[in-house]
Amino acid sequence: MGKWTTRCPDSLIFFLEDKHFIIKGPAFDSFSIFVAECMSFGLIPIVNDLIGINDFIDDKKNGFVYDYSIPNGLANLLNEISMGNYDLNLISSNAKEIYRELNWQTITNRYIEAYKSI
Repeated sequence: MGKWTTRCPDSLIFFLEDKHFIIKGPAFDSFSIFVAECMSFGLIPIVNDLIGINDFIDDKKNGFVYDYSIPNGLANLLNEISMGNYDLNLISSNAKEIYRELNWQTITNRYIEAYKSI
């Protein structure tokens, strides 16, 4: 398995192939297109409620959204997951469907509607 580099796009596929989850906190970016890319590979997103990508995650259906303001919220969620409380195969399959919502046509239309509303 090769090291992931931006010079070799296929290396991302190899990097992600043995991963099951992508956990994203609020640091660095407000939307995280990387989470969406991971979802399209079937990784299950675990994100907090402060980042924009959570608008595309139906909690416990195609990923998990936890409340950042609750102490130990992420730890509690990870505990629930590890106890087998969710059908992770189904959630992973549902996560792959993100490409239906996040594609160039859909995003372009959203930008146009946003600009029209201003």
